[in-house]
Amino acid sequence: MIDKTSKKKTVVVTGSVAYDYLMSFPGKFVDVVVPDRMHRLSVSFLVDEMRKVRGGVAPNIAYNLALLGAAAAVLATAGADAADYRDWLRDEGVDVSGMVIHKDVFTASFFVSTDTEQNQIATFYAGAMARAASLSFRSLEHTGIALAVISPNDPAAMVAHARECRAMGIPFVYDPSQQLARLSREEILEGLLGAEILIGNEYEFGILEKKTNLSKTELLSRVPVVISLRWRYPRRGDEEIAMPTVLRVGRYRFTFFSNEGNERPHIHVIAGEDQAKFWLDRVALAANHGFPAHELNEIEGIVKEHRATLIEAWNEYFG
Repeated sequence: MIDKTSKKKTVVVTGSVAYDYLMSFPGKFVDVVVPDRMHRLSVSFLVDEMRKVRGGVAPNIAYNLALLGAAAAVLATAGADAADYRDWLRDEGVDVSGMVIHKDVFTASFFVSTDTEQNQIATFYAGAMARAASLSFRSLEHTGIALAVISPNDPAAMVAHARECRAMGIPFVYDPSQQLARLSREEILEGLLGAEILIGNEYEFGILEKKTNLSKTELLSRVPVVISLRWRYPRRGDEEIAMPTVLRVGRYRFTFFSNEGNERPHIHVIAGEDQAKFWLDRVALAANHGFPAHELNEIEGIVKEHRATLIEAWNEYFG
């Protein structure tokens, strides 16, 4: 998996590989929910639209590392339906020799329906992800690994992979993210032990403090580098930079920052405290602060659909 002849060391990313099934319901969920019948809930929603998009945390991170020119590899499990996904990642420059296909189960899948009020009903099927703990860094040429990323995955796998990195002397990033709700206090503390970098957004750090009973100061003292993602509007000194709205779709606002005309064409997407940036010349995620993977896939689809309009608006605004 790791090329011992290459001078460039590899970032090995562990985490989920998934498909996201995104559906739109042309009404309000609340209109078909009867409050005094909640103890016997049985509802079905006929949706108008469904999109299947590539998801999962490990491919998302590895793909963006490859875009930045890094040698990136995925160490993850997927189901029989993921062969096309694996081949696409390989074509995009990601090492997928550590992406193990289990032919007797499906790839992890996220099913979400969104109504006209942006309320969501979702289900997550673990599928092959539940077998991620069977993978081991010991199967790799570890001297060629620059860094490992422990991202949201089967909880047992996250614990096992962090433990292996410590034992083998592999520096690792701990990014528990969506799995903080599932991980126990002991599992979180073990994941922090020996981590070089801890990543989380403001809300996730609140969960960390609550579940570990550690203050923010105590958390910061345990890891050399802590990256806390918090969206702030751009400013130049005391002046807030103009952000013209180019497009609105649902809760997503698509905008430019008026001081970025010297960069490649791109678009910023804002929803509440979450913010992402997508390149437009070749649609790809440039940065993300807070959006979960399934929303990033949804937003990427919107950007691709409106790409011509967004580029035209960029050229008109920045001349």
